[in-house]
Amino acid sequence: MEEELLQKPLAFSASPNLVHASARISFQSEDGVLLNVEIFADEETKDSPILLAVHGVCESIETLGIQAIVAGARQRHVRVACLELSGHGLSSGKRCVCSSFEKILDHVLQFVKFAVPKMRNNDEVPYFLTGSSLGGSLCAYASQHISTNVADYPNHFNGVALLAPAVGVDAAVVPPSPVVQCLRLMSCIAPSAQTPFTPYEDSTHYNCPENTNRNFSGHWPLATSKMLLDVTSNTIPNDIMEGKLSLENVGAVVVIVGEKDNVVPLEAVEKFYNGVNATKKELVRIKNAGHDLMFRNSSSDVAVQKIFDMITSNT
Repeated sequence: MEEELLQKPLAFSASPNLVHASARISFQSEDGVLLNVEIFADEETKDSPILLAVHGVCESIETLGIQAIVAGARQRHVRVACLELSGHGLSSGKRCVCSSFEKILDHVLQFVKFAVPKMRNNDEVPYFLTGSSLGGSLCAYASQHISTNVADYPNHFNGVALLAPAVGVDAAVVPPSPVVQCLRLMSCIAPSAQTPFTPYEDSTHYNCPENTNRNFSGHWPLATSKMLLDVTSNTIPNDIMEGKLSLENVGAVVVIVGEKDNVVPLEAVEKFYNGVNATKKELVRIKNAGHDLMFRNSSSDVAVQKIFDMITSNT
């Protein structure tokens, strides 16, 4: 299976106008998932800072958002490693099925342990995390864990940039309680089933290149919908309230949000940010931007600049 993955084209390589991956370093997780990791680097950046990126639900590396990040990284001489979550992109697992936040968080932590030593020539090279939406909440938890268990992870973890992190949910988009309870039950019976009651994903507005088949389109699988609803409506708000996501030992934290986000309320992001106790922190509100801020040039340009300004300032 790993040999088959190694034969797959690298991310963005189908278009000569895109910054494409230079290598693939897939690995098998402790629970047996083959995770696709792709590297964006060259000889000129061999001693440069490292950025580890995690995409959102239903997405993959081949999105407009990741392309914006790796293009910015090339300009700012930063090495990038991108992870594709279980069931996403070229990674193994049932298509877009994520039934456990804890499992995919563990995959992100294993990704850190695996990718950083592979990418740096010496232990003094710093590394950073970034993620959007679900990837943002995963990176928040990963940052908290790494910064409080430093002996277990590569040293010089210097900061995190969270892009429209999924730290809450707009009550208006949640189905009525009886429907939610029914969906919870159904997700246990048929986790990969798709119903009209779950969010509909249209990847055509962020596919990059346009003909990629790495991204998922259609109604979210029941298990994925349940997991995200539980995490954004219960787990994260409770952890914020209890101070479990303070990120106080993280060197730098940048949170970037669209002021017109109709998925994650601005108030939820502000509440999360107010609970962050990092010495260096910044909340960036982008006017007229929504949850898809990384898929529109006007807002992704702002976000990308903030990511790499943070890296430059903390290297």
